[in-house]
Amino acid sequence: MPNSRGIYLVSASGVPNYGDEVITRGWLRFLARHDPARDVWLDCPEPGRASVLFRDDHPRLRTCDTLWHTARIVGGREPSEDDHHRARALVRHGGTPAADLGLEVARAAGTVHILGGGFLSEHWPENFLLLSMASELKRLDPARRVYGTGLGLVPAAEAHVHAMREAFVDFDYADARDEWSASAVGIRRGTDDSALALRVGAVPVDRRSSPRLMLLLQGDLIDRGQLERSLESILRFVESEGGGGEPLGLVEGIPGVDAWYREALDSRWDGPVVLYPFAALWENGLPVRAGQWWFVTRFHFHLLAAAHGASGIVLRGASSYYAAKQESLRELGTGWPQVDLSVGDALTPPSLAPAFPARFRALGRARRRLARTLYSDSAPATQFPRQADGARPRA
Repeated sequence: MPNSRGIYLVSASGVPNYGDEVITRGWLRFLARHDPARDVWLDCPEPGRASVLFRDDHPRLRTCDTLWHTARIVGGREPSEDDHHRARALVRHGGTPAADLGLEVARAAGTVHILGGGFLSEHWPENFLLLSMASELKRLDPARRVYGTGLGLVPAAEAHVHAMREAFVDFDYADARDEWSASAVGIRRGTDDSALALRVGAVPVDRRSSPRLMLLLQGDLIDRGQLERSLESILRFVESEGGGGEPLGLVEGIPGVDAWYREALDSRWDGPVVLYPFAALWENGLPVRAGQWWFVTRFHFHLLAAAHGASGIVLRGASSYYAAKQESLRELGTGWPQVDLSVGDALTPPSLAPAFPARFRALGRARRRLARTLYSDSAPATQFPRQADGARPRA
């Protein structure tokens, strides 16, 4: 029987954060082409901003923050096992005046899909409740399809790993973008959802002239002292390589957060500094081209710049959150060397594995095939076997 009930997407979009927004836009554009007649609800932390960002990406899009709000009011900063049970009970029975009407919308959906990204991690442990609530939606209605794709799930304490493993038993399909996440909870190793986004045209490129030298040193989750020392090391390295006085592109993944060193560049660098704020990336496209040198800390700028043929260097801090993310791209084969900021590694010339752009395009094609399978009305859930621990979705 065709599934005409609505689609309920869950993502970390609306902050905005370029990687999360690109992933969400990719799925919305896929669904707009594949199944434009079905209603799509996007549950995210900032639904107002999301409604602006994605206003042209799906004709039947609505935004809310129901599951995110429920996770916040139930779990606080460190959810317990009882909090997971309480979140499940609210999904099944209601009982929270602020979210009950929204939970009715989620209960009416034919598909619940948690989109990829790095928001399920020990840095924000209340977000793990999202998985338990999706699991409970499946238990409440076994005919509903529940998916998770391109997930990043580490680092996570053992108690949270246990809760995730319990939740994923109920998912019809789930995969993670790195081996650490997949192995921890017993789901498939997949690909980051930005591969789909690139395939469906959700990662536009700004074709206008752009600097050869591009910087993105994020202002969150990495020690500021490490970043300041790293910035000076990058500038000295570029000067030693003959790039002194060239234009520098300063790229912003999160508005305001990633432009912290603008004034330092203006006073330190002899050449022009070209700021690429998030809004410009979103409206005009990524200013990327072959032959550039990128110096980045953020995962998706590493991945997408390499996919477009740019060479680069990854700058890592002491955080285990970024260690797993960037190591997964080393294994994927971008060819970008990685420098550990926490131990003062010396910089080396940026590089790129020549075969990587074609490889990532192939991953994008595979990701689109998966998307078509997940959203095929005739595809039974049992065609998506689980791995590792032998768990199967509930019948």
